[in-house]
Amino acid sequence: KVGIIGVIGEGLTSSISAEFVENYKFLDPVPIVERLSSKLRTEELCDVVVVAIHDYDSSTNERFAALSGDSVVDAVLCAHTHQRIAESIKRNGEYNLPIIQSNTKNISIGKATLVLDENKDMESYYLDHFKPSIYKEDSSLKSIMDVYYEVTKIYENEVIGYNKGGFDKKTLGISTMTYV
Repeated sequence: KVGIIGVIGEGLTSSISAEFVENYKFLDPVPIVERLSSKLRTEELCDVVVVAIHDYDSSTNERFAALSGDSVVDAVLCAHTHQRIAESIKRNGEYNLPIIQSNTKNISIGKATLVLDENKDMESYYLDHFKPSIYKEDSSLKSIMDVYYEVTKIYENEVIGYNKGGFDKKTLGISTMTYV
C-alpha cells in the first residue's frame, strides 16, 4: 500500500502567478510531511510513503531523508526547476532516498521503481527517464490534455511582466518584475 503526500514547497510564492496564490501560505513542507507520513504508516497502514513536491531544494530533500521512525519517506518526486534529475541521498540506515525530477515540456518522464523485501522494508530502487516523443500517442490521454491546453492557451501571447534584472529562486518576481 502506497501513501502519497503532495506539497508545494516553501518560498515559491514569487515564482507562481500572484493572482493564483494570493490567499495561500507556502509553509515549510517538512513538518507537514513528517506528520502525514506517520499518519499514513500508522493509521492507513501504508508500506511506502512517497512525497510529490513541486519544489526541488537539496536542503529540503536532506531534511526529508533525516525523518525517522513512522515518519520516514521512501522516495521524493520533484519539479519546479525542470531539470532531469535522478539522484539519492543517504537516509537513516543503509537506504538511499531516491529523488527524481523530469525535464520541462514533456521532454522526459521520470519513473521511480521501489523494491521492498519480504518484510515490506525498502530494499532498493531504480530511477529512469523516458522520452515521450518515441512513443505512440494515446488518443484518450490526448483528449484529456487537449482540455488543459485550451484552458491555458488564452495566456500564450499575453505579456505578464518585464524583467529589469536577473532572477534567482529567492528574487523571482519580488521586486524586479513590473506586471502589466
